[in-house]
Amino acid sequence: MARLNRKTYHPAEAEEHRACSICQDEYAEGDLLGKLDCGHDYHFECIKQWLMRKNSCPMCRHRAVAI
Repeated sequence: MARLNRKTYHPAEAEEHRACSICQDEYAEGDLLGKLDCGHDYHFECIKQWLMRKNSCPMCRHRAVAI
């Protein structure tokens, strides 16, 4: 699998209340997120499992990561 960009969630830096579109759980302070090339992000473990099946963003369907 290509390298997935990672970031740590900090609510103070978020522009709006955020939740993972895959599992529907709200992000919590310190959660590890995986950020796709299209700019969408998800819980790291959620998107890692998703990318094992498809290399597309669950939201916009663009190619998720360059391979």
